[in-house]
Amino acid sequence: MDTRSFNIVETIATGIFKNQQQTKGSSLNGLALSKDNRYLYVSNGLDNAVAIIWLGKHSANRLLQKSLITGSIPTEACPAGLMVKNNLLVVANLESTGAHVSMPPKNAMVIDNQLASVSIIPLPSAPELKNYTRQVYQQNMMSRLQETNLPPRKGTAPQPVPQRLGEPSVFKHVVYIIKENKTYD
Repeated sequence: MDTRSFNIVETIATGIFKNQQQTKGSSLNGLALSKDNRYLYVSNGLDNAVAIIWLGKHSANRLLQKSLITGSIPTEACPAGLMVKNNLLVVANLESTGAHVSMPPKNAMVIDNQLASVSIIPLPSAPELKNYTRQVYQQNMMSRLQETNLPPRKGTAPQPVPQRLGEPSVFKHVVYIIKENKTYD
């Protein structure tokens, strides 16, 4: 967005799904710019990754016509806040096992007692980023996601979680009971 005119100058799809799965999103929830304003780092909460975008002509970088995603860095669960400093990427992860500091009750997954973490990641070289990106795709089981878009197979036996949309499940109904006085976001 051009902050002087408030006009949208470019839209960048930052998630690993790249518009191939309309029902899935990446929950973008944090941004950081490199010191030279040429790279944008975007935390994709549901991908458990940070996307690195080489910014195009509407930024300090005039080499590219359009912005380009150069890769993704894997993180812990639900990366959010980001900061780039001294060639390091600092990531606040919203869901984690924490720093393993004893605090009662340790194993409780209560809304008010959820643990988080901070990751400090050296900015990767091009070969490292290629490996990181491959790791993000593997951890998000992108090959399985692509299989769900295939048409259902005929004569497939019911499974608890069918491999493809439209295939039979062993479950007819699911009942979800919510305990009183709990909040969910």
